[in-house]
Amino acid sequence: MQSTPGFGIPFLAPLDPPDIAQVTKGIAEAVEAVLVRMDKPPHVQRFTASGTWTKPEGAKAVWVRVQGGGAGGGRAVGAVAPGAAAGAGGGAGGYVESIYAASSLASSVAVTVGAGGAGSTGSNGIAGGSSSFGSLMTAGGGVGGGDMASSTSHGSAVGGAGGAATGGNIANIPGAAGHHGKTISGQYTLTNRGGSTPLGTGGPSSGSTTINGFDGEGYGSGGGGAIASTTTRNGGKGAGGVVIVVTFF
Repeated sequence: MQSTPGFGIPFLAPLDPPDIAQVTKGIAEAVEAVLVRMDKPPHVQRFTASGTWTKPEGAKAVWVRVQGGGAGGGRAVGAVAPGAAAGAGGGAGGYVESIYAASSLASSVAVTVGAGGAGSTGSNGIAGGSSSFGSLMTAGGGVGGGDMASSTSHGSAVGGAGGAATGGNIANIPGAAGHHGKTISGQYTLTNRGGSTPLGTGGPSSGSTTINGFDGEGYGSGGGGAIASTTTRNGGKGAGGVVIVVTFF
């Protein structure tokens, strides 16, 4: 008796004696084993804090998505009216995606999840933390958005750069930069949103006088910059990163 190489389904070889009962039993058991594997849903593990991934028994393939942390938005420093200030948006974290044969991975892999950076309260926004899946994949955190002081003239604050992305065999997507904060002749312009990611939306442009920047939403997005006239306002917070591991059986 012989069997197929993929799923081990038995069949009679040309010189085997006819034993239909045994062959049909073997075929039924082999098909049932295949159906059981097909019915088993993928195992999904979402890391929002650093930890360790342990390879499940019977794993065949592993899909990994790594998102770095977003940075905080810039502060807007108030002064005497009629000036205006617009802090810049924080940069988004990088995004990396891979799929591996489970046999190529160690039995456990260290997982690092980058925190979101705080919005500026006295300097530029704080950078987001880097996320990684062992030494295989790394998604860097975004860079904080720049501050701006109130002015009756033109002003500009530089948006934070996005985080780097390395190691993916499907995608390596650098984080989107935060938008610059701009004022023209002491008036606000609505450009200071945080950078977005495949898994999150950056804090939106403030769009109003004297308001703190909006926080990034989802995973890895940058915080929005603040808007101010006479009262200083703080930048929005960047969203933390995530590592999502999906195991197929």
